[in-house]
Amino acid sequence: MKGEFDVVVSPKRKSNKWTANIEHATLEGLKDYIRELYKPPALENDGAVLNFMCDGDRYLPRNDVTFQEMLQSLVSKTNLKFTVFNETPSKPFSDWSFPKVCELYGLSDDPNPSIDVYPIFSCGHRADLTCRKRKVDEIEDSYGLEKVWGIVTDAEKWYFMECKLDNEGKPSFKLSEPVIVVYKDENLQDKVEKVLGHIVWLLEEAQKPEYDSQSEGKKFGRPEVAEIT
Repeated sequence: MKGEFDVVVSPKRKSNKWTANIEHATLEGLKDYIRELYKPPALENDGAVLNFMCDGDRYLPRNDVTFQEMLQSLVSKTNLKFTVFNETPSKPFSDWSFPKVCELYGLSDDPNPSIDVYPIFSCGHRADLTCRKRKVDEIEDSYGLEKVWGIVTDAEKWYFMECKLDNEGKPSFKLSEPVIVVYKDENLQDKVEKVLGHIVWLLEEAQKPEYDSQSEGKKFGRPEVAEIT
C-alpha cells in the first residue's frame, strides 16, 4: 500500500510530498529523502534520529517496524501531514570528536578539520587589543570626551550610567533607576522596548560631536539618571 505524505522538516515550514510504500518504508529511506532536499548536517551524524509530530501527537519510532506502524496509523486517520525533527541523542562529552562536531554543525567538510574553521570573534578580539583600564587623569585629551554613557546589566536588571567631566576635569556620575526585565511576564514587551529605546538613544548620542544639553531631556529613549553622591 502506497501513501503520499506532506512532510515538513523542522525548522522549515514548507511541506514536501513524499511517496512511500508503507509496508516497506524505512527510516533510512526517509533520511535519504531529507538529505536530498536540504542536506542537513545533523543527519550525517552516526547517532542522529528522527522524531515526528502530527496534530499534536508525538511519535518516536526507533526501527522500521514501528515507523511503518506509525505511517499506517496516520493513513487510517487520514492525517497525511507530519513534521520531522532531526534530533541527536545525548552522548557523553568524551564520545564526541572534533571532526564529528564540525560535521554536525556544518563547520567543515574536511575529515580532519583544523581550529581555523571557527570564525574569529572580532568584537572580543578587538577589545583585547585596544582596550585597557585607566584612571581618569590618564585619559588622553585627544579623545575630547566630556561625557560618556555606560550600561551595567545582568540581562535582568538594566542600569544606565552617565559620567561627565566638570571644568576642572573632575568626573561626576549619574545612575538611572533600574529597568527590570522579568522574562515570561505580561509586561515583557514593554520593558524590552524601554531598554532598547535607551540603547538606541545612547548610540545616537555617541555619534554626535557635541551634546545639546537643552534638548537631551526631550529625546525619545533618554534614560532618567540621578546624581551619585
